[in-house]
Amino acid sequence: TKFIGPIIILTLIQSKGWPFLITAWGGINFAMLYGDSQFARHWLYWQDWWDLFNENNPSGGFTSNELYRHILLTLVSLGIATAIKRVAFGLLFGKQSYQNFNKQVVKIMQQILLIGQVAHFSKQIELGWVQRNQTTTDRIDLLGKIQEFNPKANSEDSDDAPQVHELTGSQRDQIMELVGEWDEPRASVNDFTSVQTTLHDVIRFNESLASIRNDFPFSASFGYARTREACLESSCRVFRNLQAYTNSSGSIPFDTVALSTLDRKGNLHEGEIKQLIRIFRPDRDGTLTLLHFVKSIDNIYKEMRLLQASVDNSKAIDDAAERIYNILYYFLYILIIQMGLFGAEEGLEMIFGLFALITPLSFALSSACG
Repeated sequence: TKFIGPIIILTLIQSKGWPFLITAWGGINFAMLYGDSQFARHWLYWQDWWDLFNENNPSGGFTSNELYRHILLTLVSLGIATAIKRVAFGLLFGKQSYQNFNKQVVKIMQQILLIGQVAHFSKQIELGWVQRNQTTTDRIDLLGKIQEFNPKANSEDSDDAPQVHELTGSQRDQIMELVGEWDEPRASVNDFTSVQTTLHDVIRFNESLASIRNDFPFSASFGYARTREACLESSCRVFRNLQAYTNSSGSIPFDTVALSTLDRKGNLHEGEIKQLIRIFRPDRDGTLTLLHFVKSIDNIYKEMRLLQASVDNSKAIDDAAERIYNILYYFLYILIIQMGLFGAEEGLEMIFGLFALITPLSFALSSACG
C-alpha cells in the first residue's frame, strides 16, 4: 500500500498536459456519448418538449459505431501509456541521480538547515524576541557546554545593543573583493560515466533539490539568496544582528552562533554545535569576524550551485536519452494501433510501407542539406 499510493499520485502528476486531456476527453465520451443506449443517443430522451435531445433528432448511429470506439480506446490508452512511460523514466533517471548525488545533497542540506537556524536566531534578535542580558547561572552553564566543543570561546554580554545597519555599496564591493572571484556554474552536457533506492528516496531527493533552487534556500529569515551577491548581503545582515546581540562592533563570540541550537527546553544540541564549528571554523580565541562568517556561508553557496549545475547536466543527458526512447515508444504504439484497427497483416504492411517511403526521403534531405 505504501508503494502503490505514491505510484498512483506520481502517475497522475506525470499525466499533466496532453496525456491527461486526451484520457479525460476519451473517458468522458465513453461515459456520456458511446453506446446504443437511449441516454447515449439522446441525453434528455425522456422528455418531448425539446426535440434536440429526443428521438425527433436521430443520432445516426455514430455513438455505437466501431470506428468511434477505436478512436476513444486509442486516446485513452495513449494517455495512460504515456503517463506510465513518464513515471518509468522518471523513476529510472531519478534513481540514477539519487545514487550519484544523494551524499552531496544530504551534506549540503544539513549545512543549509544549520545556517537557517542561525538566521532564525538572528531574526529573533532583530525583532527583539531574544533577551540580551543573560548573565544568570543558566547563561554560565550554557557557556560551559559550548566550551566543551570550542574551549577558547569567549563572549561578553551587554544590555545595550548597537543599531543594525544595511551594507553600503562600497562595503558590498569590498566584501566581494575579499571573498574572491567566482563564476556561477552553468549547465553544460558532459559524458557521464548497489544501493537499493525506493520511490520515497527519489521523492525526498527531488524535494531537496527543489528547496535548493528556491530564491530563499537558507530560509526566509536568512533572506534572498538567488545570486551570490544577494547571498553575501544577507549573510552580512545576519552577522550584524548577531553583533547587536553581543554589543560588538567587530568580531562576535562563537557561543552567540551556538545559541541557535537551543531547543525548547534550553538544552544545546551537541551534534549541531560540532557541525557549526566545522562550518565557521572560529579563531583560536573563539571569535568570528565578518569576513570569516561571510566566507563560510559563501563556501556553502558555491557548493550548492555546483551541485545544482551537476544535477542539471545529468538531467540534460537523461532528457536526450528519453527523446531517443520516445521514437521507439511512439513507433511501437502506432504499430499496435494499426494492427488493432486493420489487422496484423495489413497493419504491418502499412507501417513498413510508410517506413520504406520515409527512409530514402530522409537520406535525400540529409544529402541536400550538406
